[in-house]
Amino acid sequence: MGFILYENILRGATILTDETVGSSASKIVDGRTSSSAKFASGAQRNIYFDCGSAKSAGAVAWARSNAGSTSATINIRSSTDNVTYTTRFTENPTTDKVTVETGGTYSARYWNIQIDGHTSECFITDLALGVPLTLERDQKGGFISPLYANNDEITPNITRGQNLAGITVKPGIKRVKLRLPYYSSSFYSNWSDLIDVLKTYPVYLKWDKAGTKEAFYCWPDKKLPQPAYSKNVANYAYLDAIMNLQGFTE
Repeated sequence: MGFILYENILRGATILTDETVGSSASKIVDGRTSSSAKFASGAQRNIYFDCGSAKSAGAVAWARSNAGSTSATINIRSSTDNVTYTTRFTENPTTDKVTVETGGTYSARYWNIQIDGHTSECFITDLALGVPLTLERDQKGGFISPLYANNDEITPNITRGQNLAGITVKPGIKRVKLRLPYYSSSFYSNWSDLIDVLKTYPVYLKWDKAGTKEAFYCWPDKKLPQPAYSKNVANYAYLDAIMNLQGFTE
């Protein structure tokens, strides 16, 4: 099973409290890797958002951070009155890789990103919160995961005597082909919303790989496709679309 998190209820929300340093809290939700939100060490740091009305979230995702390296705890909390907050997601990342976590679906007007326990300055380039789209069919044969060395920068380590001591692999942009076959009529609205976001912002993917969870922060590699109508597949008809995406797993 897989998930696509393409909406971000925090994008466009009013920022009530901003405890970032040297940047702006808006940088954490702008969907860009060129800037990030930074949180000074030494104390718990918070960003509080007012969405204007109740908004639902069932997943949180982030990319290009050092949360794992700084031993940060990331709490996502919600409130209906901006007074009493309830923790909805708590994550203690052990790596700095792209992360997508799914859980129950919660609705609230006020949301809080809380960074705690970090041993040095913590930064997060992008964070998204919303209800993920669940892929309705098995993705085997329709999903090609990012290739390990695709566009990685591989450089040799040479000793003073010009002997090869090893290689260094610097992660680069990956590519993925995602097939979206749907039996449900809800495909129409899901597809429309997804395409509208992909025209401007990256999205997050999450999928199972040999029993482990993998995540991908990505955007279109080619022109966005039109869904095609297929029939006589296991006696069912379905809509089918194949998207080519590129992005980061690190």
